[in-house]
Amino acid sequence: MSSLANDFEKVLREFIPKELIPVTWKFDEKKRRVENIQSLMKCGQLGIVKSAEQLNRDIGSYMCFPGSTQHFEIDPVVAPSPDDYTSLKNTMYIYKKDLFLLFDFKDISSLKECQREEVEWVLNDCLQQMDFGSHHEMIVKPDIKTIIKDGEEVLKNVMPFLELSKDCEKIYEDSKTRFMETLHVDIRETVSDCLEGIIVDHSTEKYHFELLLIINWIGFIMKGIENFVKKESIHLPPLNSVSLTIPIIRLFSIDKNHFVMADELLKTLKKCNMDVSGFEEEVFGMKEIVYIHFQRSFSESR
Repeated sequence: MSSLANDFEKVLREFIPKELIPVTWKFDEKKRRVENIQSLMKCGQLGIVKSAEQLNRDIGSYMCFPGSTQHFEIDPVVAPSPDDYTSLKNTMYIYKKDLFLLFDFKDISSLKECQREEVEWVLNDCLQQMDFGSHHEMIVKPDIKTIIKDGEEVLKNVMPFLELSKDCEKIYEDSKTRFMETLHVDIRETVSDCLEGIIVDHSTEKYHFELLLIINWIGFIMKGIENFVKKESIHLPPLNSVSLTIPIIRLFSIDKNHFVMADELLKTLKKCNMDVSGFEEEVFGMKEIVYIHFQRSFSESR
């Protein structure tokens, strides 16, 4: 796993102009983010910043865009929770690429910190194997707390049984076998490799109880995700594959004005086998990021 502190420092140095960061300043991995920002502010180059807490929030906002972890090449645990967006029907959506950012267990998990970190590591590796499609695809926001709560209830049922058993190591091996069978075949190898990496530092003989909690938690979360994408008919191979039958395009609103991204509209119209020859030439002549008025886009598509 990458160093979470180093990952945050990487984003901090991209956010703050290098001219404002003295060459003598060092990021201390043992200190909290805010404490490091405070030490940087004491260097006297960031007088315009209101407070270390505010700058920490600003950096968090700076990191919060679709695919930010891939862009910065950082551990998903470092990134803030994803923004959600409301559709015209008041349904909450998130960007599909940000699905794994919802797995922040700090406030909702009963696992110990070291166990939670291992679970996050394995889950993130699993989700990296998913085909999230283009960067702007969105999905209905899942109720992760409900998924985790369901898993937690099962863990509570498992623990008394473990405490009474005299052969927990065998129970772990049997449980691991059953757990692997519940996973989609395309991610079993990834999970198996991760578990082997965990066992290197935590032997099954000594840590069978903790390891059993970890694999059960991973299993219920992954099953919850699989059930969710199937229930919502979300295309997320290898867990679920569906054919897109209804053209969908993002709509942005500023006051009473509505806009769509020109390139997204063009791609959508092409997928619908519509004649876009004149419109395509216009889009290619536009700037890299451009939008058009929703009313005009509606007339273009007819």
